[in-house]
Amino acid sequence: MINEPLPEPQLFPTANSTPESQELADEPQEPMSNDSAPQPALVDEPQMADDLALPYSNSYLACPPTCIKVIGPRHPTLFSSDINPNNILPYSRQAGALLMTLDDTPRTFNKAISCSSKEVWLEAINKELSPMKKLRVWDVVEINPMYKLTSGIDFDKTYSPTGRLNSPHTLIAFSASNGLLFHQINIKSAFLNAPLAKTFHLGIPQGLKEDRQKYCLRLNNAIYGLRQAPWAWYKRLKGWLTSIREVDSFKCQIQAEFEIKDIGQADLILGIKITQKEGSITLDQQHFAKSLLELHGMVSSQPALTPLIPNCHLEPAIVDEVEKFRALGVNYCSAIGSINYLSTATCPDLSFSSRTLSQFLENPGIKHWHGFLHVLCYLNGSQDLGLSYDKKGVTGIVAYSDADWGNCLLTCRLVTGYLACFNQCLVMWKTRKQPTVSLSMAEAEYKSLCDLTSELLWLSQWCQEAGLVSCNTPIPIHEDNQACINTANGNSNFNAKRMKHVDIQLHFVKQCIKSEKIHLVYTTTKDMLADFLTKSVPKPSLSQALDALGIFGLGVRGGAENQL
Repeated sequence: MINEPLPEPQLFPTANSTPESQELADEPQEPMSNDSAPQPALVDEPQMADDLALPYSNSYLACPPTCIKVIGPRHPTLFSSDINPNNILPYSRQAGALLMTLDDTPRTFNKAISCSSKEVWLEAINKELSPMKKLRVWDVVEINPMYKLTSGIDFDKTYSPTGRLNSPHTLIAFSASNGLLFHQINIKSAFLNAPLAKTFHLGIPQGLKEDRQKYCLRLNNAIYGLRQAPWAWYKRLKGWLTSIREVDSFKCQIQAEFEIKDIGQADLILGIKITQKEGSITLDQQHFAKSLLELHGMVSSQPALTPLIPNCHLEPAIVDEVEKFRALGVNYCSAIGSINYLSTATCPDLSFSSRTLSQFLENPGIKHWHGFLHVLCYLNGSQDLGLSYDKKGVTGIVAYSDADWGNCLLTCRLVTGYLACFNQCLVMWKTRKQPTVSLSMAEAEYKSLCDLTSELLWLSQWCQEAGLVSCNTPIPIHEDNQACINTANGNSNFNAKRMKHVDIQLHFVKQCIKSEKIHLVYTTTKDMLADFLTKSVPKPSLSQALDALGIFGLGVRGGAENQL
């Protein structure tokens, strides 16, 4: 047993001193020889260009450089008079290979403290370790062989609730309709403020001066990378928030409890640009859309009028098509993920196209890549689109529900689409394929109405709990199918043969109508604002819906008709 006091953890030495941690540096690994490296697949360059380019005029190769998978050496190996064509990258892959070769960002601790920008890395590491020492995140203790974690015993709760974008959309709509501005703060090193209910030990990382063979770190607070960290921080923040009594002094109270950065009026949250003016608030992702177009080389593309070609039906690619597409090295999942982020945050007009293209993440083909490029062409002409919230004098929740008939020719499952507005500001929208096959249009509409009703109950309860609404009046839901309305209203004599098989759980819509939580309003198909969420509609119908929903900046600058 050692009686002398244990050493305190030391931060990294300054740039002028020599870090002793270099003694702990691992031996550099032997680089892979060119002979042992896997050889890149041979791809015919003209064929690649023809496949990836859009099949209409004024289009060109749009293969994203940073998404190209370079298999094997990133540059040609040793040449001789007998040149191996497998060592030569096609033109379409040279840009990606060059970017990957020129990327000199150090990936390990040893490379970071030995590169030319060593001082910058040491400063960044010290900046990260400083709050850990200030908050006493750990204590240095001797290593015990029993310091091991067992799943289900040492950790079981790793879940942390994450808010949906519907909540901030609703708060912003309330702020705009009441002429309020909202501020933004950032809690520095949030996870480090969360105490742990159990004892955890951590091996000493490289850079600290303690003997890594003899000592370890006993965690007092959560640390980034710990499985329980999100759950611990949620409990810590929730416990403090529920103890606040005066909202006006919120900033003063939270600053006394945590180290924060007061950003002032919110202008950028989760990549969403927020513009606050007197009586209006706008949300847009123009910067993200522009960077996405630059990434895929579509800045000069000809704008399209709609995200997808109307009446276009895509099917999964066959095995040969999938293998051919994968040989091109295009990251289809990453591309569709970017579109999905836009559609869920500020661009509901991309929701149907994002859902359609997301069906083929496991078996994409050239035709699906063409569909993605077409979405980018539309985005090039409408990247200034965004949500507009302002004071309109009408309060409350209004919703629209719709379904499409015969959109998927493979599964025959229909598409659900619905949206909800709070104070006449769009706060929630959804499009998805129904889980089961419907035997009639009325049944499909009824399933969509069922999904929307459950979401509206949550939204109504959330608004009442947050104090955004004072009374619980029935929420009007606009529906364009008379058979669905009659079924929901309990007219058992109407269409009984076709609707008698509907699951009992779907009939909770009737219960919500009887309890006056919702009521149905018939709307013509022409005035159905959720129609663009169930199918690819023509430009006039899309423009009419987006204008009515407050999607500002609509207009394709010099757009051409769809030619695909």
